[in-house]
Amino acid sequence: PLPRENGGPSYAAALFSPEDLIDSYGTGANTSFLISDQGAVLIHPDRDLIQKPHTLDSDPLIRRLLDGGAVAIETGFPNASGVRFFAAAERIAGGKALAITQIPLDVVFEGINNTTRRNVYLSLGAWFLGVLCVWFFAKAISEALADLKRAAEAVEDGRYHLDLTIKRRDEIGTLAGSMIGMSHVLENFEVFTNKVIARLARKGRLAAGGIDREATIFFSDIRSFTAISEKMPPEGVVEFLNDYLDRMVACVFLTGGVIDKFIGDAVMAHWGAVDPSGQGAAPSAGNAERDALNGVRAALMMRASLRSFNEGRGGDIRPLIKIGCGLNSGHVVAGQIGSDERLEYTVIGDTVSLADRTETFNKPFGTEILITEYTWRLAGKYLITEEMPAIREKGKKVRLFAVINMRDPRETQRLMKDLARIPKINLSLARQCAGFSGPRTLEELRALLAIPAPDLSAADLEGEEKKYQLNEPARPTG
Repeated sequence: PLPRENGGPSYAAALFSPEDLIDSYGTGANTSFLISDQGAVLIHPDRDLIQKPHTLDSDPLIRRLLDGGAVAIETGFPNASGVRFFAAAERIAGGKALAITQIPLDVVFEGINNTTRRNVYLSLGAWFLGVLCVWFFAKAISEALADLKRAAEAVEDGRYHLDLTIKRRDEIGTLAGSMIGMSHVLENFEVFTNKVIARLARKGRLAAGGIDREATIFFSDIRSFTAISEKMPPEGVVEFLNDYLDRMVACVFLTGGVIDKFIGDAVMAHWGAVDPSGQGAAPSAGNAERDALNGVRAALMMRASLRSFNEGRGGDIRPLIKIGCGLNSGHVVAGQIGSDERLEYTVIGDTVSLADRTETFNKPFGTEILITEYTWRLAGKYLITEEMPAIREKGKKVRLFAVINMRDPRETQRLMKDLARIPKINLSLARQCAGFSGPRTLEELRALLAIPAPDLSAADLEGEEKKYQLNEPARPTG
């Protein structure tokens, strides 16, 4: 204000170009402008709004600001075009004008949205990498566990040479090492026990208690083994027996038999006494015949294998070996016998005793393989046999038959195939003892095996228990 002559107040006015003021408001993301209290545009970056009379009081955002107090701030209010803004207003010139600044919400939140998007992308990337890492980790674990599962199934099935290549330093690696160690323990365990029985017991398929079964029992024995072993060093005896039994046991296994036990140099085996299902069911029709034939086939394979074993032998250190085999078929009681500390699955009964005693008659009869009439009834039609003098066991007459060779062509062919599977065998020598080129009569067999013909004219055969008596001469049976 300037003084006036009459003492009243006076005013001064300053004139300026509105372009300078408009430029100061400028344009950009945010918009600042000046309006009157009636909504008329005074200053605005849009020059058309200044040059033409224009009011903004119809804009709901402006209307709201005009109705506010001295200072008004609105958040997210839409304008006439529906665009949402942050807006701030300040009354000036005694409330006659309103300075307004507004900025679209999209601009305000653009940085936040960009940051949010970056965080989302980063989270998705981290999630993807995490899933990828978890997938590879889970895959490595699942493959290792699958290998362990296959190894466990192999051990359960009796295959102990595991092909485990798991080389980890975590718990799975430790478990793999334990699995390999366990397989070695079980392998050694089966070597020192009956392999078939051990596997059935491991699978929980071995029936408890005694079972009545129709089986064929086998016993073999080395002639004069005591005299032979006395002339050999201890380590030589063990080496000799291991080599001999390795061949004999193979003959039993190749024919589906079970080694029951070793009694010094003697071998006890049986066919049909162990039910593979472990349920103790009676054998189906025809099994008893097949078991009897398999037992005789094993004995013929032993004869052929022994021929190879004796090749190059002779003298006290490496003496020639002769054996006797006895087989009997009938009912036995099969079961686990022993205590909680030591169990043995075996067969007992008169059938077993008669098989053992039948073997003892090979020496006085000048034979190598003897079968009882019970085995002969089952398998005799497949065999070339010669009946020997009958014996009496506990007051009952029992006929015995010397086994010379296979007679049935198909069974002979099967025998020839099995001979080729015996370890350390010389097939050319083996074929002289059994099969198509083998002996056809007892005389031919005795000549081949260098067994002297016995004198069977004696009326009695003095045994340890004097239970056996000869009462019939020998006669061929085909």
